[in-house]
Parts: sequence; structure tokens; C-alpha cells
Amino acid sequence: LKENEKYLDSIQGKIDQFNNAVQSMWSNTLDSDVVKFFVDLGTSLVEIVKSLSLDNGRYKLKTMGIPLVCEYLKGVGVDVIKPDSLLCRLLGRLGYAKKVPATAWEAIEICQEIGKEYNLSQPMVDTILWQYCAKDKFEVCTATPKCHKCKVIDCPSRII
Repeated sequence: LKENEKYLDSIQGKIDQFNNAVQSMWSNTLDSDVVKFFVDLGTSLVEIVKSLSLDNGRYKLKTMGIPLVCEYLKGVGVDVIKPDSLLCRLLGRLGYAKKVPATAWEAIEICQEIGKEYNLSQPMVDTILWQYCAKDKFEVCTATPKCHKCKVIDCPSRII
């Protein structure tokens, strides 16, 4: 009994307890229909995002729209961007989209193309572009753009 208590208090014991808790969580959380859905889906990332984010989606995550679903998927290792307002605005201003801001779906597609062209993961594309707009980062293409700081000379939205 004391040997068992000693083991449970050890680092390895804590790691094993954690692993068992995670396995138990996944076993209890994911029913076979959800697993089958993702295994059978085999289609595009867009279909997964739609299923999790749209009101009529089969596996709608409550209170989560497209950007938050993408952030969640990115957090669990899916190669995807978070098409938030900063990223959509930037892609629209740079002329990649039909209008400013780009839609979330346009942003996902555009960033996939950028990633392919430059051999970058989607999270890397997301981070690079997001920092160009974000507060306390580069703060160039913000809600009120600082075009005088921008290095994109041929930006179609440039205000001189």
C-alpha cells in the first residue's frame, strides 16, 4: 500500500495518472458517430469547419463561429489559419480578396495558396500576417492603417 502511494506521488505516477485521465476523457467524449464522421469525411477542411461552426452544421460547437473553430482546430494540430477580422481585413486590403474584408472562406483559401507558394504551414502564414496588423506587434495594417510604415509599395488600399 505504501509502495503504491509512493509511486502515485512520483513524477512517473503523476504522468501515468494524467495519461489515464486524458484517455478516459477522449473515450467518454467522442462517440463512434463523431469518429466515423471525421474518418469518413475525407473531404476538405472547409467541410469540417462548416460542420463545426455553422448553425445548421451536424456537429455545431455552441457559441463558436468560423474563426474560433479554426483556432480550436489549429490548437489540436490541424494545419489551418484563424480567419479573424485582422487577417480578413489585411487580405482584402492587399487585393487578394474581392472586397475588404475578405470572407473567412476566402481567407482560408488565400492562405492555403500562400502557404503552398512559400512552403509554409498555415499557422505560420497566419502568424506572419496577423502580426502585421496586431496591437503591440507591428501595428501597420490596423483599423486605421499606417500606410507610411507599410513596405507593400503596390498595395491597392494604400493611403498616401
